Amino acid sequence: MEKRVISKNLKLIRDSFDITTKELPNKVGFLEKRPGKKEFREITYKEFRRDVTSVGAALIEKLGLKGERIAIIGENSYEWAVSYYSVVCGTGVVVPLDKELPASEIANLVRRSNAKAIFFSNRKRDLINSIREEVPDLKYYIELYSEENELENTFKGENDYTFDELLKIGSNYDEKVLMEVPIDPEEFKILLFTSGTTSESKVVALCHRNLCENLMALDKVEDVDSNDRFLSFLPIHHVFECTVGFLFSLYNFSCSIIF
Repeated sequence: MEKRVISKNLKLIRDSFDITTKELPNKVGFLEKRPGKKEFREITYKEFRRDVTSVGAALIEKLGLKGERIAIIGENSYEWAVSYYSVVCGTGVVVPLDKELPASEIANLVRRSNAKAIFFSNRKRDLINSIREEVPDLKYYIELYSEENELENTFKGENDYTFDELLKIGSNYDEKVLMEVPIDPEEFKILLFTSGTTSESKVVALCHRNLCENLMALDKVEDVDSNDRFLSFLPIHHVFECTVGFLFSLYNFSCSIIF
């Protein structure tokens, strides 16, 4: 099959998302195996676009988070992928966090990043609950459900939401709410933290152009096409897995991602 790439001069991550989801709406972009399920769930790029733009619109219009920093913590999952794109495509600055860190360090990174909202998986619910009083500036808590039969939201505060709730809220808005937000390719929109194995973790700020340059360089050495599939098992918060095993698939119209 002929290899296709979006652009040799890509400047915005949102552009690769926009072009791929429009040109290949019925292609399966993600396969996810839920706990307790035997079969993989298939998600098309059309569904992915709908979910990303819905969550992004809810973040902007309902929660008023345009231009703010939003953290994500949890296992590799389709919901993590949607959350990442919903922020980086126009809402604000995404802050991926290492799910293996202790509660005290998570609280520290949330404070240092000045995050105003956090997406978290249900497996991190107790950890997030335990740090609430330590992060008073963290206004919104959004739980990602990775298990289909667990639907009860244990947080009852007015600023607590579930992923499904944001999908429903955002579906009432036009996708232009997210997709037409101006983005400066040179302005930092991804905030990362180093592992901090020898000292306090350091901040790494990346812009859209940084990641786009990596994608274009990667395309010169990665021989993949739409028949291939990526198995995502390295931690997706890490820039290597995020770039190679996640963002790259939308850049070159290529493989599906398996979570």
